[in-house]
Amino acid sequence: MQTDSYLIPALFMFTFIAAIAAAIYQYFKAKKAKTKHIQSAQAKALGERPGERHGGIFTAHAAKVEEEKTKHP
Repeated sequence: MQTDSYLIPALFMFTFIAAIAAAIYQYFKAKKAKTKHIQSAQAKALGERPGERHGGIFTAHAAKVEEEKTKHP
């Protein structure tokens, strides 16, 4: 019966440590993708240009202007 009293805290600690490990993994994965300018699968599916979301208004506008220049010389 003594193991029952430690079951819930043990499961809590395991879940907490797993969540922290997953968060650290995702943080470093996102940091690496940002430095290497890797476009996400969602952005590709939506047809966004690279840098459109994270570069702000001016980067998106500059990319749109460049795209228009290549379409209409």
